[in-house]
Amino acid sequence: MGFLSRKPKQRKDEPLIAAAAWAESVRRGGVPESVHAPILLGEDERAYARIPVAVNHFAAADAIYSQGFLLAGGSVAGLAATAIGSAIFNASARSKAQAAAVPQWRPVDTGELFLTNQRMAIRGRQGFWEYWYPGIQSVEQDPAGLVLWTREMPTTRLRVTVPEWLAVAYAWFAHGVAAEIPLNDEQHGEVGRRLATPTLDAAAD
Repeated sequence: MGFLSRKPKQRKDEPLIAAAAWAESVRRGGVPESVHAPILLGEDERAYARIPVAVNHFAAADAIYSQGFLLAGGSVAGLAATAIGSAIFNASARSKAQAAAVPQWRPVDTGELFLTNQRMAIRGRQGFWEYWYPGIQSVEQDPAGLVLWTREMPTTRLRVTVPEWLAVAYAWFAHGVAAEIPLNDEQHGEVGRRLATPTLDAAAD
């Protein structure tokens, strides 16, 4: 295989660079390209990305466990050992149930996220989820995705492969803000090279 036929190795910071280039491009007046979305769109609503997503809710669960009893015949010593074994088993089951009840990120659904100029819509396996921008009270990006706080739903994390891009795209479409992303000199240079031939639909395919 010749050198020219090899695919270029992707940068480890590719999601960060792509997000920064997108934000800088819209800041300079670039217009994102819309994409086809197989969902019902409202008047003047356009979709700009469709990406795989996993929906998590931060919530507790009911602590439910089943008591067990170990059976053993024979001597009094055998019965005592049985009782001790049953107590250990029940304590372990109770401990696991209580640990599971602690509030934590819990998987809710998987599907496709459609980012539009008015909302983030998710066509999931379990149902259809909508996060209209005016109803989102707070947003935070974490390493796994975008965390949303709303009045109607539990704290939600949208797990995506491009959390940096989703964060800057949300900031632009929801608030008209081209987010600033901290970069080093080399990364700034790479963003500049990409803006020579800007493309704003990097996360849309």
